[in-house]
Amino acid sequence: MDKSRDRVHLMFLEFLRNLCNPPQYSWGSACLAWLYRELCRASHKDGKQIGGAMFLVQYWAWARFPHLCPKIVPPPKGANGPSRLNYPLSIKWVWVPCTQNRLSYSSLVHYREQLCRMQSDQVMWQPYESELSHLPAFCVAGKDMWRAVVPLMCFCIVEKHQPDRVLRQFRLMQDILVDVDTNERLHGIDLSEVDRNWRAEHAVHIHQWGNRYQLVCHAPALISDMPRDHRYFRWYRRITRKYIDRNSTLLDFMIKKHLELLQQFPVGSPEHKHILDALKAVNKLDRVGANNDQANIGLQTK
Repeated sequence: MDKSRDRVHLMFLEFLRNLCNPPQYSWGSACLAWLYRELCRASHKDGKQIGGAMFLVQYWAWARFPHLCPKIVPPPKGANGPSRLNYPLSIKWVWVPCTQNRLSYSSLVHYREQLCRMQSDQVMWQPYESELSHLPAFCVAGKDMWRAVVPLMCFCIVEKHQPDRVLRQFRLMQDILVDVDTNERLHGIDLSEVDRNWRAEHAVHIHQWGNRYQLVCHAPALISDMPRDHRYFRWYRRITRKYIDRNSTLLDFMIKKHLELLQQFPVGSPEHKHILDALKAVNKLDRVGANNDQANIGLQTK
């Protein structure tokens, strides 16, 4: 869909003339290419709208971060409604009430705080593993190429598919990443260029897609959680944006200063004990989901 949310471009009709033929096209990769492009544009500071399959983004977030997902209320016995058997996995969220259990503080600020406090055990890296055997065959067809590092295309749109950056979703060990060329020229192309032959224009990318089974990324299997001192984490902490709001920045700064103070006093000294108690209190408040005001009150009390 476009940004109107209920309209689709006429160019897709050409591929629906014969309803027996659509399976020969990679509709999934085209859908992702369109969605990735919309996410790119929406990330700009002047972006105010977004199109594409936003339900996929919502389901992706709910599946991987269950603590952010509204409560799923099973239907009453005998109620009419879709069965999960032989239906897409997203049917699981049909029974999420629209307003009944929505928290009054479900706002951008609230979600930012939840993301800042998120613990490693709150992330579901492989939420679909137990569901794959219940899905229709077409949902898992081509499973071998889910880890292919290839361009995804939809007419004028070309977007990179980089599963090598999220290997833990495939139960593989993540390592330091190489830079990806996002190609600003490709991002500048849009459907206003109606006279272009996209098959010829994107021939190089189409060729890469044709070799997708040879472009599957590999890595050692992930047996347990990655150690916190793994070189990937050291690299990631150096290059990432650590904060998404001002309060989390200030809290982290305060914790760092307390840790520095902790090193200045011998273990067992009253000063060392007081600082350690304060750090434990902050950690405990954070884990139970207290907001920053409560955390500050708790520290003042200490």
